[in-house]
Amino acid sequence: MSRYLTGDYDAPISTLEAALHNYIAQIAAALGVGTEATLCELSDWASAYIALSERCPAHPGQDLALLWDQQYGWALALEPYPGGALSILTYYGRSLIPTPDELLTFVTTQLDELDQPGPAPVAPHFADTELVDSLAPYAIDE
Repeated sequence: MSRYLTGDYDAPISTLEAALHNYIAQIAAALGVGTEATLCELSDWASAYIALSERCPAHPGQDLALLWDQQYGWALALEPYPGGALSILTYYGRSLIPTPDELLTFVTTQLDELDQPGPAPVAPHFADTELVDSLAPYAIDE
């Protein structure tokens, strides 16, 4: 018997997890980072992390990361100093699962714009049911 993600989904966890891992690997490749710089998990909540090699011009001493979860989608964040929390700089917000090229454009654009002060980021909110449909193109045929 397959485990299912919390919610009314028809896809077993193993299928969703494989699609999520494949999607994150494609995002990492588009960004020019190896999969060793990524983490993703699908349990009661789907989430992912990608460490970036780029630095934000306004914060040259801190590393950047991309964060993703099934509720808020992608966010560009500053890595904390030891013992600190990640600091969200901006959210992608246009879709839960943008293509690798769309996310690459987002990161590149934001790196150019983040040296300008701006308002605090507003988190988008995606419906739980959007996850399965959005990951379907990244499913691996078995």
